[in-house]
Amino acid sequence: MSLLDYIVLTVAVYFIMIMVQVVAAWRSQSLSELAGPRDNMTDKGVFIGRCRRANHNMVEGMLMFFPLAFVALHINPVGALALTGAALFVFARIVYAFLYWFGVPYLRTLAWIVSLLGLILIFLQVLPV
Repeated sequence: MSLLDYIVLTVAVYFIMIMVQVVAAWRSQSLSELAGPRDNMTDKGVFIGRCRRANHNMVEGMLMFFPLAFVALHINPVGALALTGAALFVFARIVYAFLYWFGVPYLRTLAWIVSLLGLILIFLQVLPV
């Protein structure tokens, strides 16, 4: 896969994570609650809260991944560290989402660390020498 493929795949993973949260909300909230301003709405159920927190954490990760990946795209050819880092980030984030949704401790943290390692590899690739 190319670095651009990993960028697109990251967006697809995040989209799926959002849709999982949406479906979970539809199953536990009334339409009037979901259509309203949500000022006093709380998470109904552990799963929705986990989805929300996993999505928030994914945004934080993407805020680091996308700039690093776009800088790496300008290196010709894209280095092996950047490609390996992108693969680690994306696939660890997929695992992370499932582990977060189902409340698996420790392994979830390990998946997060692997995704962070992916970011570090991309950073090392684009680091000016």
